Amino acid sequence: MNQKNWLPHQDNMTAPKESSLATLVMRLRAVTGIQVLVCKTVLEPLSDQHRLWYVERFEEGLSWFGSSILIDPIEVDPEYSGLIETIRLEARNKLNAGELGDGRRGRSVRMWGWMKNELYTRHNIAWRTPWEMTPWIAID
Repeated sequence: MNQKNWLPHQDNMTAPKESSLATLVMRLRAVTGIQVLVCKTVLEPLSDQHRLWYVERFEEGLSWFGSSILIDPIEVDPEYSGLIETIRLEARNKLNAGELGDGRRGRSVRMWGWMKNELYTRHNIAWRTPWEMTPWIAID
């Protein structure tokens, strides 16, 4: 690495302008705290643009959940993100109305199960729930 590429007080592996797989893995690791190999496994099959969208989504902050829970990369694809958010809001409304059960425990899992089914049934989208993306974390 030559001197011109070095940014003072900034680790080049987490530099915001870099978009190599290695840099994006480290940026995702920095914002989520998730192991490097897990971050690489999530990002590696994605296109360069989708990798960047995915990491930036975490860096901007997820509005609906914490940053240590991974989401399905399809959620950052502009073609599907609006549709998935619409289904998420519909699921949340059903959950709040008691249509997905009335217990307090397991609310997220019931909501995600309903979303997964609806996305596949209505739109033929094979969406992975946050629990499927982050199975090592216990979620209500």
